[in-house]
Amino acid sequence: MTVNPGWIVVENQPVHMSIATLSLSSSVPSSGARYSLVRVDADGTVDVQDGTAVASYLELGWSDVPKVADGYAPLAVVRLYSGQTSLSKLYSSPDVFDLRFATRSNPGWMAAIANLERDFEYEIDRLNFSLDDIEQRHFGLENDLDIEISRHQLGL
Repeated sequence: MTVNPGWIVVENQPVHMSIATLSLSSSVPSSGARYSLVRVDADGTVDVQDGTAVASYLELGWSDVPKVADGYAPLAVVRLYSGQTSLSKLYSSPDVFDLRFATRSNPGWMAAIANLERDFEYEIDRLNFSLDDIEQRHFGLENDLDIEISRHQLGL
């Protein structure tokens, strides 16, 4: 992951960040999923703070985003899951959520986190709908098969 250079405010002081390239491979959990926070300190050093892993991607919630430690400013939240080899840039399901313009003292920070939760609730609802649809189709096929077996047994 590349973090472009620029200015950011850390503890009410402007800080210049140089370009930074981060490897997130050590942050990818061996099982389950987690959020990791990309952050910058007052010296302009960019690093990653890993959240606690949960059992599955679908269990991630806004409360799983690591809290920003004193002396740091948040840059992005990254969703990581077991087996992941790249970051999704899809608008409908991104793995990186930009927090550069949301500060801890600004309602925008909480709004950004609330948006994460809303997006995941939407994805979970969409997956649940798909599962319901599959179950209904399975039940319909099972009924069709029962009817055909009965017709065959009756010689129809």
